Amino acid sequence: MKDRSRESGQSAVLVMFAMLGLLGFTGLGVDVGMLFHAKRNLQTAADSAAVAGAIEASYTDSTADAAGKAASALDGYTNGVNGVTVLINNPPQSGPHTTDVRYVEAIVSQPQSTFFMRVFGFSSVNVSARAVAYRGAASTNCMYILDPNNDPATLQLQGSFQVNAPNCGIVVNSPNSGALQYTGSGGSLTAGSVGVVGGCSGQCSSYTTPSAVTSIAPVSDPLPSLPAPTYTPASCSTATTLTGTVSPGCYSAQNITIQNATLSAGTYIFSNTTGTIQFSGTVDGSAGVTLYTQGSINASNGTLDLVAPTSGTYEGIVMFADRSDTAGQIMFDKGSASGSITGIIYAPDTPMELHDSGGDINGGLQLTTDLIVYKLYDKTATLSMTSYSLSHPTSTPLSKVALAE
Repeated sequence: MKDRSRESGQSAVLVMFAMLGLLGFTGLGVDVGMLFHAKRNLQTAADSAAVAGAIEASYTDSTADAAGKAASALDGYTNGVNGVTVLINNPPQSGPHTTDVRYVEAIVSQPQSTFFMRVFGFSSVNVSARAVAYRGAASTNCMYILDPNNDPATLQLQGSFQVNAPNCGIVVNSPNSGALQYTGSGGSLTAGSVGVVGGCSGQCSSYTTPSAVTSIAPVSDPLPSLPAPTYTPASCSTATTLTGTVSPGCYSAQNITIQNATLSAGTYIFSNTTGTIQFSGTVDGSAGVTLYTQGSINASNGTLDLVAPTSGTYEGIVMFADRSDTAGQIMFDKGSASGSITGIIYAPDTPMELHDSGGDINGGLQLTTDLIVYKLYDKTATLSMTSYSLSHPTSTPLSKVALAE
């Protein structure tokens, strides 16, 4: 008979080996989980670095690297500290955008210590994350009211107004409790969204679709790096009426009428700080024009066809009011004005007024625009606008940064 006593303890050996296996898998799971956690943190830093680099690259390519590394440091990953490496590439060194300087690549890596994997000779594992961002996605905001002071009625809507800006956002920067102000009755404001740093007074809930969101974070000028055109004052024309075929250049008369004119492509500088530009007859600026003024623009007469350039420094800008121009005004009055304006109206320190159906879809000026103005007053007017940036995504400077990879 076989001596069974010599087989005692076999189960203990099997259990021991099984436990070692289970402990090994448990240890591997712990290490892998920690590596995935590190990967998520690194990915957050890479995303921030790519976005910051892309924003900075839109102003000057030379600072994209510094901006990206600074953003990564804010997330706890400083280049050269604790084994961290942060690489910022503009354009990316891999992927589908290696020749496009609009794209910025960020790669953030750091060795991660292991615990149980040391048994297999892996004391650390290098973990990295990559992100690519670009500045070129069309902005979803089409109306910026930029007055940062505690002023009431920076967006004032009076009487039987109608403002229709579908699929895009309106932001009002004043912190005043009545920054968005409704007066009178019978109006409507319809947009993709309405946000106010301060608050809303008047018939806010009745007239706003969707409801205005108040106490939002302050906004800033979305085009701060757009340069003002330069000119030599002595070379400016003193003509008071521009008619026939008109060439781009500088015009210094106090009051100028553009009458029955064809505007050649380019930038028109109206340098008189107390002057007013008015239109009469038929004015054709469809070749691609930017009207830069240090005074006022009054679009209340004539048949206008103004189209912004689709390339160059003033790509997408059809009207540009000087940043120091706080005394001037851009006025759209129905009067006998008709036609269309296509392009961004950029007047960050200049108020704009719509009166008596200026910008009316049923006669008056047809607007394909984005408004960047200091204040906006709508006095019994109908403003029906299509966002220029959303309808012309490849030729607008009003863009935002988005992650691409």
